[in-house]
Amino acid sequence: MAGEGLRLETLRAGELGEILRSFEEAIIEADPRLSRSKEDDPAALSLVALEQGSAVLKFLVAPVAVASVTAIAGALAEGESRKLPKKAALALQKIWKIASRHNWTLSLLEQDGIRIPPKAEILPDHPVLEPDTPVVRGNTAVWGRLIRVGGAEPRAVLQLADNSYLHFSVTDEALVKTMAGFIYEDVGIEGEATWDLAGIEMIEFKATRLTAYRPGNNDVVEAFAELARICDGAWDEIDPDEFVKGLR
Repeated sequence: MAGEGLRLETLRAGELGEILRSFEEAIIEADPRLSRSKEDDPAALSLVALEQGSAVLKFLVAPVAVASVTAIAGALAEGESRKLPKKAALALQKIWKIASRHNWTLSLLEQDGIRIPPKAEILPDHPVLEPDTPVVRGNTAVWGRLIRVGGAEPRAVLQLADNSYLHFSVTDEALVKTMAGFIYEDVGIEGEATWDLAGIEMIEFKATRLTAYRPGNNDVVEAFAELARICDGAWDEIDPDEFVKGLR
């Protein structure tokens, strides 16, 4: 596990317990043979070591559970958690919610002959979805205070008006450099969003452009030009006088 200020000595016991329970649940539910096993069967997963001064957990995986771990790792590496059985995906979703809340990354590492593909990770800005989750994708804009941007695989954090935090990826290196010049300032960012229709919430955002919006920018002409660009011709065929009359 990795994240700013994350160490075993700072990790809450309750959250660590939730991560361990959910990971074991995901492994058991990923394989019907394990989910049907008796409670007194040997443990599929045992925690055998915590590396001092880090957040690395070492597990002993029972031979019967290796296939489950491999399936979970493959699904995470492909970003296709919905391929897993529903209960397994729901268990991983619990882990993702903790990771998202703290901006942590949780990675599965190859060990003891269990083959783990690269990028078998739970990332704070890539939601773990359960099967059949209805989603819709489209372009949108978000506004807030830019708290953080950068990293080997660039991500950013935006503090929104309700004081919640939006964690998102920024794949364009030029955009990362531009955004870095506005750290700790209020900005507007356009991008591609994914909404969970069941919960009516945005669950993923990928930045594509920094808007011209600035709190100190009082240029009315530029503001309307930006609105016109975002509307993309939606008002071109509408007579303003007739529109206003219709509102009266």
